[in-house]
Order: sequence, then C-alpha cells, then structure tokens
Amino acid sequence: MILSVGEILFDHFPEYRRVGGAPFNFSYHVKKLGFPVRFITRVGDDPEGRNLKGLLRKNGFTEADLQVDGQYPTGSVVVTPAGKGLHSFEILADVAFDHLEANTAVLSILDQSPRLVYFGTLVQRTEPGRRFMGRIFSRVQGETRLLCDINLRPGCYTRETVEESLRRADILKLNIEELEEIAAMLWSDPAPDHPCQRLREEFGIELISLTKGEAGSEIFSQEGRFTIGPSPVPAMEDTVGAGDAYSAVLAIGYLTGWDPDRILSVASRFAADICGSAGALPEADSFYNEYNILFRGEGNGS
Repeated sequence: MILSVGEILFDHFPEYRRVGGAPFNFSYHVKKLGFPVRFITRVGDDPEGRNLKGLLRKNGFTEADLQVDGQYPTGSVVVTPAGKGLHSFEILADVAFDHLEANTAVLSILDQSPRLVYFGTLVQRTEPGRRFMGRIFSRVQGETRLLCDINLRPGCYTRETVEESLRRADILKLNIEELEEIAAMLWSDPAPDHPCQRLREEFGIELISLTKGEAGSEIFSQEGRFTIGPSPVPAMEDTVGAGDAYSAVLAIGYLTGWDPDRILSVASRFAADICGSAGALPEADSFYNEYNILFRGEGNGS
C-alpha cells in the first residue's frame, strides 16, 4: 500500500476550474493503475469541499482519510497561461490543507507500514503543516520508503523545509528548475559532480529522478546515471499534471522492482500522454489500459 499525504484543491483557469494538487493527482494515477493507495487530505466545510468529497468517494478513496475543516476554506490555485503549454500558479494561503492533523486514522495507516509514503513541500508551508509532517516522519518505520516530490512553489517553502525533506527522502523527484534552485540555495561552490550526485551523497538519498522537459529525464542511483530523451506528445494540450503522472509511475516502478531504464521509459511516455489530454487527469479510465497491462506484467514493456 502507498500512502500519499497533502493537498487537494481546485485549479481555477481563466474560463473553467479543475481538481488539482500534486498529492491528489499522484494518488489518482496510482489508484487507476491498479495499486492500493490511501490519500490523506483536508478540505473546507464548503461547497468546493463537498464537491471534492463526492469526487473522492466516487473514485474509491477511503472516506475516513478525508479531514473536513470547519474554519478554513478548501484550497484554491489561480492558474494563468504563460504560453507554449506552460502556466503560472498563485496558491491561496491559509486554507484547509494547511491544517492537516495527524489523527488516529493517519497514525493507524502508518502503523500498517505502507510500502511508500509520498509527500511534498507545499503541505509544509505553515507551522501546523510542518508539525503534521513531523509526526509522519517520526512514525515511519521498517521498510517504508519516503518519496519526496519536492514541487517548489514560490513563497511556499524555506531552506529549512527543503533540507528536512531532502534528509527524509529515500527517493527524490524534481525538475531541472528545482534542481538549479536547490543547488543555489545549498552550495556556494560549484559541484565537482552532477548536482544530483552531490544531493545523493550529502543527504543519503537512494534514488533521484530528474525531469528536464524537452531534454528528457534521468535517474541517479547506486547503479549509476541513466538517461532518456523526451517521449513524443501526440497533440500537446498542456503540461498541467505531467510531473505528477511521472511520479506515479516512478513510485510503482520502484516498488515493482523495475530497473531505472524501464522506469524512465514508461514514466516518460505516461507523462507525455498526459500532456496530450486537457488537464492533469484523463476523462476516461480507458486511458490507463495500456499501462495497467504493463504493471500486471502481461506486456513486454519498453
């Protein structure tokens, strides 16, 4: 079982809104790919929160994992197109997911020793969020692995939360812009090796997955450095949620025991297919059919 913790929210585009939040997108993909997942999040006691509660129930998520906040509203992001399929994001402050609680339901899941816990930095932008993640970190035990999808959003992280996330991570997923920002934050001298190798050594990270947009992606691990070029996008709609899709395959591929080259190939193709559909989540479950076959081991993969 995979445990995902963090935000679910509405992305408000100029003419419409869509459900978003990296931990939710990740959890949705993991579930649709046939792997057991628990998703801990918090919404407001408001129309948007009730809408999200219904969505989670409809898609088979455990209702007890959803916390409802009577004081703070459901999370929202204002999304503005920035050209070439890219977007800028304004994440509204002091919302329900900023006040997640490590309640009995959360701790009982951790006591079941999930195989992997997925987290990011946005949920750590407030003191209550940092306390919540501190309880999560302290409760993880045994063979449970921590996957940090770092997701640096302007004004929503500090050096302290970044360093704590790096220290806790067994697996780190980040993009090239985030790597450059972290390197500038941590080091005044140039790295003698690739910055990902330096992160692995300094923070004891088992595996780092680096996405580079049109330049492809890489994995850095004890076995070495593995690289793949970009997968073609059938017809570009937007890049929203592509990184979250990539993370879902990374997590499942890692737990399934795939080698780095296979993880890179399938994760890259899955993220490219997401770019070919509008928004972060496909409208039809049939989108996942090919990947379900791969993960069940019925195909020869790629």
